[in-house]
Amino acid sequence: MLAIEVDGSSHEPVEILKYDLRRQKKLESLGVRILRFDDLDVKKNIDDVVMTIQLWIESHQEDLVGRTPTPSPSKEGNDCEN
Repeated sequence: MLAIEVDGSSHEPVEILKYDLRRQKKLESLGVRILRFDDLDVKKNIDDVVMTIQLWIESHQEDLVGRTPTPSPSKEGNDCEN
């Protein structure tokens, strides 16, 4: 129930930012939490990225225990394009 998004220079156009926001809202409505990282951090500081993900998971363990996973958003249809 955690999505990792890597944003780079392709995320600068306004249309892409709007699409990302709609997609994020849809995923969050399904109970998915999103962590975002810049592509340069992933390329140059992968250890910090991995540590951030690990710390997020550890700090949210209590929130996630016993939750029933939501079906894959891809099975819900692609509402993000509109």
